[in-house]
Amino acid sequence: MATSKGGYLIDVAHNDELFIINGEKFEAKTYCFNMNEGDTVIFIEGSALGACASATLINLNTNSKCEVWCN
Repeated sequence: MATSKGGYLIDVAHNDELFIINGEKFEAKTYCFNMNEGDTVIFIEGSALGACASATLINLNTNSKCEVWCN
């Protein structure tokens, strides 16, 4: 779900490895700590629509960067 901040909410965060964002599944390339359900992220590379091989996210709540595989 897009937010008024221009980012997307993390709908599901599981074991710092699996994330559902904008209804799409993303898997961490390693572990993505400080990425929690309800946090807002922006995509600096890749697509929130899952139309990508990989993506880079920035968590606007913690300023953490996360590298993920798109599924």
